[in-house]
Amino acid sequence: MPPEDLNLFSQRWLIESDSVEPSLPEPGLSAADIEKASQALLKSGHSGLVRCLLFATCGDIIPIWTRPTNEEDVDILDLSHLFPNGYSSYRIPAFPILNSPMIHNWRIFVTQSPESAPENVAISQKLGFIWRGNVVLAKYGNTTFMEKDWLKNVRNTSTEFAMVLLDA
Repeated sequence: MPPEDLNLFSQRWLIESDSVEPSLPEPGLSAADIEKASQALLKSGHSGLVRCLLFATCGDIIPIWTRPTNEEDVDILDLSHLFPNGYSSYRIPAFPILNSPMIHNWRIFVTQSPESAPENVAISQKLGFIWRGNVVLAKYGNTTFMEKDWLKNVRNTSTEFAMVLLDA
């Protein structure tokens, strides 16, 4: 394996996959294709749509529309076009390193098969480290653990915070 492939993820984030199935090469999608799919979903009139933030392998940071796969699990999103080999997701209840609670929890979605994914140009350009595959960030709307989970739309103003969160 070439040395540049040894560091698939930032040293600050250890994300491992339990996938044992062989994976297909993940295609690099263009920003136009991603935005087209997102707008088509928005126009479809599906209920429960949520706006997330995508750090795309094509090099752009794009707000995208998606939806939960069912009403019971609001944080299991239909992201099959971004993660054809499936994804792993993790809830982020506290700011990494500081372990400081945040008003809203976040959820990160990453590919289960980083070895089959192209380098994420958005992350390498903005944060300066190598990451493989798309990264999606979603934001919870509930502010207490007693409140039922729901996802709120990520606003454009959250982009800088999302970059700090990924870099932590």
